[in-house]
Amino acid sequence: IAQYARSRGTALMNAMGSPENKKNSSIAAKAGKQKISDLLELQRQVQQLLSHLPHANEYCALKHVWEDVINPSNELEETNMVAEALAKYVDACLKDTKRQLGSSSSSPLDNNGNWAEAVISGVFCYLQAKDVFEAFYKQDLAKRLLWNRIVSMDVERHFVSLLKAECGAGYTSKMEGMFQDMDWSRETMSRYKQTQYQDTGFGSGDNSNSHKVEMDIQVLTTGYWPVYPQYPNLILPQSLVEPQNKFSEYYKSKYQGRRMTWQYALGHLVVRFKPKETP
Repeated sequence: IAQYARSRGTALMNAMGSPENKKNSSIAAKAGKQKISDLLELQRQVQQLLSHLPHANEYCALKHVWEDVINPSNELEETNMVAEALAKYVDACLKDTKRQLGSSSSSPLDNNGNWAEAVISGVFCYLQAKDVFEAFYKQDLAKRLLWNRIVSMDVERHFVSLLKAECGAGYTSKMEGMFQDMDWSRETMSRYKQTQYQDTGFGSGDNSNSHKVEMDIQVLTTGYWPVYPQYPNLILPQSLVEPQNKFSEYYKSKYQGRRMTWQYALGHLVVRFKPKETP
């Protein structure tokens, strides 16, 4: 059984690092996620087989097998590829609405709802390049949080808690800080909008603001989030400069001494168009 697990698992990891995949990043990402899924399914099948054999756990230890499979040939590049593929697999799982809502799926790992535990106990705990996984996972977590792609915040926090249990509080402190920033940003925007409604006489029947830009701002703590490119020469249209300056004045008046830097690379814009009615 151990020999089968090693040969089958090694074949999966070798396919992940094939020359064809290395040439095309999109193909490599898709192939990597599939190989992680195949590896988890292999582990489930082997574990199910062992559960039917008496005293199997005493005579068939697979810890070293999975360590060798997940860290192929002790080559740094291939180990980093596994870490990146695992992070992308987790990102796909966390953005999968059907998986989070418990819908039917072709994979038993999805049906029993234990995919997160399977990832941690089956792959992550054996992975040597945990720092590489952390970097890719934080990038994907930031995109999900800032671009409103969170399917279930409870599942997001649960997965981070599993990482914390495996690696300690230091490993997940920045991830937990990202969650705190989002909660604090929602509270800050709620208070800011209340002051704006009061200042503009909201509810007085004045519709002059009906066509203005609605801006939602997220205040992030430097050090928690990944580093993003700066655009110091970017010229914003006046329709965005005005609400940006208003929020800056409000924030600086409430929290004196804090320095603000606008991260335009993280922003996104929704444009709604309503055509004129033709007679």
